[in-house]
Amino acid sequence: MTEQTNPYDIPETWVWTTLDNIGLIVGGGTPATDEPAFWGGRIPWITPADLSSHAGKLVFGGARTITEEGLNNSSAIVLPPQAVLFSSRAPIGYVAIAGMELATNQGFKSIVPLQEMSSDYVYFYLKFAKDEAIKRASGTTFLEISGAAFAKIPIPLPSYGEQRRIVAKLEELLSEINSSEQYLRQATKQLSIFREAILEQAFTGELTKEYRESQGLNSTAEVLSDINSEIHKAYQNEVDEWHGAVRTWIEGGKKGTKPRRTITKHKKNISTLPTESHPYHIPDGWCWVRSESLLSYVTSGSRDWKKYYSSEGSYFIRTQDIKTNTLVYDNAAFVKLPDHVEGKRSRIQKGDLLMTITGANVGKIAHVSVDPPEAYVSQSVALIRPLLKELSPYLHMYLQATTTGAKFIEEMVYGVGRPVLSLVNMNDIPIPLCSFQEQKEILSLVAEKLSLIGNLEQAIELGFQQVQLLREAIMKRAFTGKLVDQHLEEGTGQELLERLLSKMEANKAKFKKDHAIKRRTKAVPDLDLIKLQMRKHFPTDEFTVDQLRKYVKVSPERFKDAFFKMLEEGTFVESRFDLNSETRLYKIRR
Repeated sequence: MTEQTNPYDIPETWVWTTLDNIGLIVGGGTPATDEPAFWGGRIPWITPADLSSHAGKLVFGGARTITEEGLNNSSAIVLPPQAVLFSSRAPIGYVAIAGMELATNQGFKSIVPLQEMSSDYVYFYLKFAKDEAIKRASGTTFLEISGAAFAKIPIPLPSYGEQRRIVAKLEELLSEINSSEQYLRQATKQLSIFREAILEQAFTGELTKEYRESQGLNSTAEVLSDINSEIHKAYQNEVDEWHGAVRTWIEGGKKGTKPRRTITKHKKNISTLPTESHPYHIPDGWCWVRSESLLSYVTSGSRDWKKYYSSEGSYFIRTQDIKTNTLVYDNAAFVKLPDHVEGKRSRIQKGDLLMTITGANVGKIAHVSVDPPEAYVSQSVALIRPLLKELSPYLHMYLQATTTGAKFIEEMVYGVGRPVLSLVNMNDIPIPLCSFQEQKEILSLVAEKLSLIGNLEQAIELGFQQVQLLREAIMKRAFTGKLVDQHLEEGTGQELLERLLSKMEANKAKFKKDHAIKRRTKAVPDLDLIKLQMRKHFPTDEFTVDQLRKYVKVSPERFKDAFFKMLEEGTFVESRFDLNSETRLYKIRR
């Protein structure tokens, strides 16, 4: 490479080259998916999806395997152990090292490093150079880097000895970083548990136990009487306001349209649930009621409002607008409605609760806590209007609690492909009711504690960002020659490159001879296949022979011979006899 094409400065003992000069670039392929004879064989077959949640450098198999016939009838090629896999599309940048002979689909551009090239060095460098690969990709539907473009990705080349020392230092430092990251993940999970515990305590009465002891207990009858009184008072205020508006209209000569009667439906006094219907124990003075007793009405948007979509007008609330149990207007849709369109009942107002009733986020709920702009809900969002606005914050928080309100909502969801909640369900939610004063205390205490958790989560998120910055800084030092010292006695990168180039043609010929599987296939030996399936299905769990047998597609005789050979080796698996099940259990030895 010339000075003009060198991406950045490297030590004098290093040299810039390209991937095709340090290894063989190999693609992949997929046998016809409608041909059963091509699938379920003994050749591990990897797709980018298999690496999406893969941890560790080595990969031994994916979700599927292919047969020799499938291999011979596709462009897939068996890669040797230590080949470096790089996903070239959907997405670009997953990296792994083959732990055994395996094949990939066409979503990879893999490299088989030549002798005197460290696969681990190439692995770490490709993770570091992901952005460079993306720059060289093209495509309209999705980005993909071609084999030719991948081959010309520049790579800084030190001596083989220095490659190994860089890898050793990287693994040491990254192991410490990974441990820190794991600690942050555990802390995040613990905070999530704390949040759930706080909400559970809130709606079982445990959180306000001291408050009740200091304030004195209200009886259930007193709680119901106070709430019923407030409901009747709110109803009467609405009636009085409407009568006043009508009088004003009459005194003004009845000009314009007569004020509409938009008064909350008057309901009978709240009744409690019978004891046998109580979901769990609550304190004395609290009571269980059906949500219907506390709601004015429940509705959802009308169908076929897409014809009213516009770039401006009234907000149109969809499921994606209810995020983290909050109403967000960032990417809102708008509708322009005719004067007499059906469905204006779905206009939201302050105090309403909005719940998603279809789709992946079913059960998410938002509280309209301030006077909103003119907005209507879609047919996938339920508008839940409490009889009293004062009840809304309490109900909103209760329906987020995963072990209480949200749990009851989850149990009402039906539908396999597309989860759905019925509007009828909204009236059947059991609600633990306490006095208005205690509700306010619950909301105050929960807000205080969740604020502390939120601050800790922000600190943890900052920790994740710092860990990532540190990881990037270490990788940058590694591939600019600043992580370990250079030892002149190990030779130079230029000398290594010349040796690699001199052997390139011979290596290509050997690879074609050994791994051109269209004519010669080296399928996975039975013992390796058994170990592969153990790693894949029982990485840490115990299993029986019958459980393992289901995943190993060889004859019973071959399975038995290979399994007993593994037991005789005594290094890969351990076993014990379980007295309860009277079964011998096996486990990968650690």
